[in-house]
Amino acid sequence: MITRQKTPINKAVSKTIYKELRNRVISSPSAQKKYNSCFVNDTLDWSEIYSLPHRVTSDTKLREFQFKLLNRYLVTNDFLNKIGVLPSPACSFCGKENKPLERILISCHYAKDFWAEVIKGLCNLKVNVNSLIMLGMPDCEDELFVNHVLLIAKQYLYPCRCKNTYPLINIFIARLKKICRLKKICRKHVCRKMFNV
Repeated sequence: MITRQKTPINKAVSKTIYKELRNRVISSPSAQKKYNSCFVNDTLDWSEIYSLPHRVTSDTKLREFQFKLLNRYLVTNDFLNKIGVLPSPACSFCGKENKPLERILISCHYAKDFWAEVIKGLCNLKVNVNSLIMLGMPDCEDELFVNHVLLIAKQYLYPCRCKNTYPLINIFIARLKKICRLKKICRKHVCRKMFNV
């Protein structure tokens, strides 16, 4: 092994290096640890959570947004305040204290009202809304549809904070309808092209 005994670098073969790298202890990302501490009562299957956006949509912007959310890369008011862009780290919606991502997407009462309407529109699913919103819901009926709607809702809610506008369910529904119309048009166009119709 390379680390236990001093092997001259010219005698180290790629097979040995590969085995050494493969056997290293891999620690989970700090974002995973943060979510595990936030959602203690939930069983989080991280391989499912990370693969969910790839099964749900082919839209790279939605996948990128969920990746940033899962890895806690989204910019928050707290960060913007630290670098001098915003005068206060308070929530853009309600003006109360700012808890990084959880405040924006879950705990603000404007966000709670928005999610209540979205969940009501999804046939009153009985789920833990907090982990559902942040991480997705891999085990449910109509998994692809529900998680696609949730991704679009998260992607709608986050820029509302940036623009200092309240999240409105009417605007979100209009956005969903527009996306559905575009997908139908694309499917129709692809079918025509494939079958020369």
